[in-house]
Amino acid sequence: MVLISPVADTQPSICGNPPSAPDRGPSGGCGFDLTLTRTLLLPAGHPALRAQDRLLEIIESGMAASGSYIGNPQPAQAALADIRALGGRVLADLPQNAITNLVPPDLADGHLVPDPGSRLASRAVERPGFMAPPRAVSTAVAVTIALRVLEHREVHEAGDVMRGLLETMREELGQISAGSIDDWGRGLSPVPNAVHLAALAPSLRPSDQLRFRTVTAMPSRPNLTDAELTRRAGKIPGMFWQSWALRLAPSDGVYPRVLAPVLASALLVVGSKTKLDAAAQRLGAITEGSEISRILQLLDDQPHWPAMITALMRLADYLDTHDVPIDYRRRRRLNYTGLLPHEQWVGICRRTGTPPGQVRREQVVRSQLFQRISGLPTEAAPGYPSGGEAPFRAEVARTAALHTPELAAELDQVANELLASHGVRDEPVTWRPPISLLDGLDLPGPDPARIDIPHLHRIIRQQKNPAQYAAESLGTSIEAIRLILDE
Repeated sequence: MVLISPVADTQPSICGNPPSAPDRGPSGGCGFDLTLTRTLLLPAGHPALRAQDRLLEIIESGMAASGSYIGNPQPAQAALADIRALGGRVLADLPQNAITNLVPPDLADGHLVPDPGSRLASRAVERPGFMAPPRAVSTAVAVTIALRVLEHREVHEAGDVMRGLLETMREELGQISAGSIDDWGRGLSPVPNAVHLAALAPSLRPSDQLRFRTVTAMPSRPNLTDAELTRRAGKIPGMFWQSWALRLAPSDGVYPRVLAPVLASALLVVGSKTKLDAAAQRLGAITEGSEISRILQLLDDQPHWPAMITALMRLADYLDTHDVPIDYRRRRRLNYTGLLPHEQWVGICRRTGTPPGQVRREQVVRSQLFQRISGLPTEAAPGYPSGGEAPFRAEVARTAALHTPELAAELDQVANELLASHGVRDEPVTWRPPISLLDGLDLPGPDPARIDIPHLHRIIRQQKNPAQYAAESLGTSIEAIRLILDE
């Protein structure tokens, strides 16, 4: 026999909870007169009914796999926790006038006009969003607005909607950061985190856009371990690959010597927590954090920045998933003191018919060969002349026109001999990532593949300033001409 304790003094029309325990008597409940409850009738197709259908779909299927979850399905429990977190933030921080703009008037009025006499309703007003709403209409408002964000198939479209909410909340939330969403609820799935980062992307610093991978389909928090970062650093030269730097360089405003180490260091920022100074240090300290920040800010102002940051992320992913034939960390540490002595240079010129020029030309060739092998800047080469930068750069331009396949082969032989003297016999002299990674991107720099190389060779020896003349004749940059001639 089952004994059921009678509930004393209960009234069917008054809200009350079930007895908490047989020996403690009945609970008083909230005491609201249920006969005064307002009933809201919603027409078919109402946003609140659609939201309810979406919740039932998630619960019955056990998964959230539509809207923003389509690319990253989540278990129902996780998705419902996401919706609860967003809905709670709506109730806690969204001003009343904003709510009236986001849900139909019947829903907004039902939420904003309280039922008289409900003790739970007055308690909920004190900490809205932090406890269950006392009325279904308030829950409907929260869920409808939350799903208004998460119903978008593209995370960045959902981010646009969330950005509007965040901007409306900003006065109450204060400074919004990438980690602010941690205060919204525990154990959120990657989807609302990605939407939140997409919402903040336009206001993030360029380095943080790299760090949080904001242009990808699913932005995410940095998760690269120190060991993974070390491996990536060993695959990157201190001076960014010239063929890549050329494609990413804006038409004006950034000198290639300044841009190359910044782009190389930026690769270490992608998906990692490393500081800018630490990134530069890993690649030979060619630049510093303040310079990286300054140049990235300049690039961020360019219309091609989204394509540029996409290129860097594609390249970082490629380096993380592929072996490369050169250990650039080892290359940075080799001793280059004996590279291309004078007698060897003279012998190469004799065999290839190359005019040896004066001392400065020899210094130019040696410095460029040093950079080609080490991945470090030319001024780090042994014997690099101090001062006189302008004459040196002028000689660089003149020397570019002297490059022939025969001279390139001789210099590659010199490089191989130096590497072999340090026990490096299994690496090519130089390497670059596949240019195909840049396919489909609208980048600011010229594409050397579009230059008529036979025509370039015909005109390059006919002028006093051949590289500049060729660049003007072919409608490209001097750097593009030099790259083609070097290769």
